[in-house]
Amino acid sequence: MPISPRIEELFNEAITLSPDDRDRFLKQACGDDQALYDEVSSLLTAANESEAFFDGLSNKVGLSALAEDDSSTFIEKRLGQWRLVSLLGRGGMGAVYLAERADGEFEKRVAVKTLSIGLDSHVAKERFINERQILARLVHDNIARLLDGGVSDDGTPYFVMDYVDGVRIDEYCRRHQCSVRQAVDLVLEVSNGVQYAHRNLVIHRDLKPTNILVDHFGYPRLLDFGIAKVLESDQDVALTQIAQRPVTPAYASPEMLRGEAVDVTTDVYSIGVVLYQLLTGVLPIDVEGLSLAELHAKVSRQSPKPARHCNDLIDTDLDAILSRALAKDPADRYASMESLASDLRHWREGMPVSAKSPSWFYRARKFVGRNVTAVALSTVAIVSLAGFALFASLSAARSEQQRLAVLAERNRLQATQDFLVSIFEAAGPKAEGRTVTAREILESGRERVQQEFTDEPRLRADMMETIAGVYMAMGLNNETQELMYERKTLVAELDGQNSREYFDILMHLAESEDMVGNYAQAEALAYELIDISKVLGDLASQGEAHGRLGRMMHLQGDYEGADLQYREALRLLQQSLGDDDMRTAAAKLNLATLLDHTGSHQEAYDIFLDIEATHKRVKKNKEIVETDLHLGMARSLTNLKRYDEAMAIYQKTMDQNIRLYGPDYTYNLYIANGMSSVAEIRGDYGEALRMQEEARRLIMLHTPDSPNVGRVHLNLGRINQLQDRCESAIPTLREAVEILSDKLPDHFVVGQAKWRLGACLAEFQEDAEAESLLLEGVAILTTHLDDDHRFVMRAREALAAFQARD
Repeated sequence: MPISPRIEELFNEAITLSPDDRDRFLKQACGDDQALYDEVSSLLTAANESEAFFDGLSNKVGLSALAEDDSSTFIEKRLGQWRLVSLLGRGGMGAVYLAERADGEFEKRVAVKTLSIGLDSHVAKERFINERQILARLVHDNIARLLDGGVSDDGTPYFVMDYVDGVRIDEYCRRHQCSVRQAVDLVLEVSNGVQYAHRNLVIHRDLKPTNILVDHFGYPRLLDFGIAKVLESDQDVALTQIAQRPVTPAYASPEMLRGEAVDVTTDVYSIGVVLYQLLTGVLPIDVEGLSLAELHAKVSRQSPKPARHCNDLIDTDLDAILSRALAKDPADRYASMESLASDLRHWREGMPVSAKSPSWFYRARKFVGRNVTAVALSTVAIVSLAGFALFASLSAARSEQQRLAVLAERNRLQATQDFLVSIFEAAGPKAEGRTVTAREILESGRERVQQEFTDEPRLRADMMETIAGVYMAMGLNNETQELMYERKTLVAELDGQNSREYFDILMHLAESEDMVGNYAQAEALAYELIDISKVLGDLASQGEAHGRLGRMMHLQGDYEGADLQYREALRLLQQSLGDDDMRTAAAKLNLATLLDHTGSHQEAYDIFLDIEATHKRVKKNKEIVETDLHLGMARSLTNLKRYDEAMAIYQKTMDQNIRLYGPDYTYNLYIANGMSSVAEIRGDYGEALRMQEEARRLIMLHTPDSPNVGRVHLNLGRINQLQDRCESAIPTLREAVEILSDKLPDHFVVGQAKWRLGACLAEFQEDAEAESLLLEGVAILTTHLDDDHRFVMRAREALAAFQARD
């Protein structure tokens, strides 16, 4: 007997709901039509029983044995380039499987979503395909990306997404016993993805803990856009009708439950519910066991209990934020996710939030809360000045030397300030109607420093330091170094070569020489730093000096020497500063990076995890360069063949740097290089080349004279060579050989560049030059590396292939 369209329609809608919500939905949809209710209920019961039967059967015979019966659902089935491996979860709309590449081209795990058995109606398929189309337009770190899609042999649609190896956000908070601040930080990350979706005119409409997974790095990702709405389209109007709303009542806004039009504030409400639940452990409104009518009434009328009454660690500001997000009327909520996120950030930073009334007392209290130290110091200064007037006559003789020293320091600071103002003022008459650049102003100031203050060497040194700092901030490395070396001479005359001031300027110079690629000069400065630090008798300074020398040895390929220096640096810093200091963490970072380069990938990764744990525990440790830490972790994960995790860290760090510092941030060149490596391993040579070109752009922008220019040309040549595009590889490999031979003459990387260039030239019958380069390359590599090193083996294979030719 055929099923009526109305029964099929209700069945397809009800099957997408949780079992607890199905009965309420059917009673509301069927009204007084008991026969219709009974018929749909019986179909749902049968569907449940059959699903249980097949689930039980699969445990006995294995799901792969059922692949012939339903090729779109069961394990071992190949869908396009993907093979289903195991069932991750099943919902009313579809089943989600863990899958892997079936063609063996590269390693990758993904999640594949297919339409559930029986849901082959036009409405169900349309909604499923709509989700796929929505995901295709959303590419963001906090959203599980769409990677692929298609239709199976039997016509069932499927799509492939990022596999998120994590747990739902509420479970994550429970397991890690997240503090109030940590829970807010997680929701702020989630809000980034929601904001992105909104900017792309997509409302999620089903934000809840099961659709927000947090990976083991503590990074949340949004899933399941199955009932999302595209704002410029009316393609899913039926979803707003009262009898056809596949929502989760506990997290749905009042207007969505009433079947009214929705906008971005609908997602604001749902995020408010999620945050309330994370902070208190309960839902703002208990909807358990309510009929649809009772649900509407309670959600529309009852206000949530103040969150601070459930958790006394929640202050009134955060409670006010939650109340505004959970407002019944959309007009009373935050107008956007950006507004909600802004208030949460203000709360986190101790600033006033818009959810509270902006009284003077409130804002003043928040200011004092943010600036306790400054306010306290100001108070002490005022009290001290008052006391000084009373005490001056008794202590004048005893404090005269101190008074003169303070006056001298004040005069120096005032003179520096006056000088900087004067050089900017002097630029006015010289401009003559044109724009004067900051560089021209600094050049003018630098000339004046050379001519003035000849009788005040200390003040002259101060001026040099100030202008050099501005040069460095502008990326003008040559000008920076010239001034720093002049200042070095002055400081040596004023304070001596074993002074703290001289040590500090040498450290800055070594860093500067490192930055521009003058490794030999930086190494010489590092040896001098070690000698001075021993005279100073400061263990922390000795540790920093040994760390600097280790880095220069590392960059020049002396891994054994670098290992000794790094370990000595770590020993000294742990002894003098302890494990929680930023400088100790930096020493661990250097050692872990070296271990990764020399093949101890797991040991390196364990150290990176230790540094990360310290960084999270010691909140004041802001100086740790997170980019360096994330780079190290991603490189280790790449070497451990955990490519998805590595790429996730690279992408997150890249996005964060661009957001904070802009697209030209120097450190992004290292991230681009790492992303290129992962893409190359996966066989995605187009993406590998694109990221190497980005790395080259950044290197040429910031340090065009650095040896890294040679390295990036080597990488570009290698990728072209792997694609059998030697014609394109040869020019870049020639540049690599030239630059690296000049900048790093004793480094094994020169051998890599030479044998690769030789192998490419052999393709064009340039036999004499090719053989010479191959032999030189092998000789250089075997001098620096063990015979079983992969670089040596590849070079020898290339030489053997050349010599074996007819």
